[in-house]
Amino acid sequence: MCAIITTGRSRMSYWDYWERGPQTWWDKYPASHGKRQSPIDIPSNGTKQIIMKELEIKYKPMKLRQIVENVGYSWKLCLEGSAAHLQVWGGPLKAVFTLDHIHCHWGENHELGNGSEHAVDGKKYEGELHFSHINNKYGSLSKAMDHEDGVGVLAVFLKVGTKANPELTKILEGLKHCEFRGKSFVLEDKVDIVKLIPQSSFYFVYQGSLARPPCIECVVWIVFKDPIEISQSQLDALNELQNHRRRQEGIKISNNYRPLCERGSREILLVKVPKKGCPC
Repeated sequence: MCAIITTGRSRMSYWDYWERGPQTWWDKYPASHGKRQSPIDIPSNGTKQIIMKELEIKYKPMKLRQIVENVGYSWKLCLEGSAAHLQVWGGPLKAVFTLDHIHCHWGENHELGNGSEHAVDGKKYEGELHFSHINNKYGSLSKAMDHEDGVGVLAVFLKVGTKANPELTKILEGLKHCEFRGKSFVLEDKVDIVKLIPQSSFYFVYQGSLARPPCIECVVWIVFKDPIEISQSQLDALNELQNHRRRQEGIKISNNYRPLCERGSREILLVKVPKKGCPC
């Protein structure tokens, strides 16, 4: 499990967010020239508001082995065990999707209001979590990337406030053993990943791409409108991760997000979550 979306076409030797950053991706990844690239600035007034049946998120993470890793451009959290414990369906999804991994994007610890990949009405947040899923009907990531509904990503904004997020704290404790790229650690204090998803009444839906190489346009994006809160000290801790294997070789991981892409004529839905018991 956990086939993080960095295939042979997108190895770290070919791209990053700094020296080989987004301004150079076009050279090696033709898909990044596409018309349905991600992330985008979402206009709340330019969306079509609809009501859908509930998005079903059925995670049972406490039953699974959890591994956090420094992958050089971010951290990722993989959960190993039964795929039946990591599934989402309903809402805008036309099939069952299984969680592959969770990773994160963030900005510099002294520059608040910058770090998320997506924006809403031009507003960005300090970070953004991505819950990356593979459509079960395609069976593998390589096959899923050949279809516009092959990958489903739940995106959650991170906003710096006064309270630390208890679940992110567990990840950060594990990352103390993963300061440098390539290091991983099995979490003893397991993360309840359900608590990293906001209890929001609205989310945005649009068709887009992987937001990093190979930038293939195979993603159904579900972007929650409301952020979850993290503390300034947690943002500081994220900015201590190193993107190389030894301190003297690399730089700290920061501003690991792709610039906003053109929205074009894509339809964006604003989905209102029905109240429990609603017959719609």
